[in-house]
Amino acid sequence: ERRMALGLSQRAVAKALGVTPAALSQLENDVTASMQGPRLIKLAKILECSQEWLLSGKESASGGDFVNRYPVITWARLIEVVRQGGPVVSDQSLPCPVPCSENTFALRVDGVSMEPVLSPGDYAYVDL
Repeated sequence: ERRMALGLSQRAVAKALGVTPAALSQLENDVTASMQGPRLIKLAKILECSQEWLLSGKESASGGDFVNRYPVITWARLIEVVRQGGPVVSDQSLPCPVPCSENTFALRVDGVSMEPVLSPGDYAYVDL
């Protein structure tokens, strides 16, 4: 319900979360046990809500501390933007808890070069 209210597709949320769309569907329908740890934190960020609301539904779903949404781009698109200029646009976006400029975007972390702070599959926000 929260995902749909934000206009996010199941596929996009599943990809951002690092699970299959089927696993996300089970989670949305309470078929699986409650999510915990890093994935719970990540899902709360994606859905712009608190972890408490995800687990209990007792708080307002819109009570997250998120300021704005920023496009998610690929590394290849980043290279194009740097070389050719132009706007950073994407069909997918993620919420960010801090204010950033209109030149901000998110990149998915690949590899382990940023561990232990960022793990593969996490997102890093870049403000040009």
